[in-house]
Amino acid sequence: MSATATAVRDEPGGDVSMPGVTLGTRLRVVGEAYRGWVPVALPGPRQPGWVPQRDLTPEPAADLSAPSTAMVAAGLDAVKLAQQLLEIPYLHGGISAYGIDAPGLVWIVYRQLGIDVPRFGEALIEAGEAVAFEDLHPGDLVFLDHGGDPKTPAIMAERSQSDLPEVIFSSPVYGKVVAEPLKDAELARIAACRRLPVRA
Repeated sequence: MSATATAVRDEPGGDVSMPGVTLGTRLRVVGEAYRGWVPVALPGPRQPGWVPQRDLTPEPAADLSAPSTAMVAAGLDAVKLAQQLLEIPYLHGGISAYGIDAPGLVWIVYRQLGIDVPRFGEALIEAGEAVAFEDLHPGDLVFLDHGGDPKTPAIMAERSQSDLPEVIFSSPVYGKVVAEPLKDAELARIAACRRLPVRA
């Protein structure tokens, strides 16, 4: 799913069967589109559900291009997806449009790209490969000391030669998903920098 959130309906344009289906949810298409609506499989006896075609995106296929090109593309896609989730409320344990925690943001974004990552902190900090801070690219993960958690995962958004790098993360301090430059004090307390694989 590519929309930040959508609702599954009982028929094209009909009543809501399942509200608040969030970015990154994998929905199985079970038939042909009809007037901008697509039938999808639902759990239980209610079959099928219908979602707007504009809210869906195909699952990423394996990328056969050069690894460096695929890595950059996946990183930029991760940043775009994370930016769609800015201002979503912080919710400990959350992975929906109603609330997201810091590892949940990473999980939602990379799941949407077809890359499976651990859902929780200790396993997430071991995912992918270690990279030096100086070698970080957009989409890489930085683990910060923030809000009492010394290993809060953040997605590198951009870096320039003059400014401090900007990261996107779900903050219990601000109560929402934010994008902000790293502070000098945070740079000294980075626990790890990781690069996730570009394929599941």
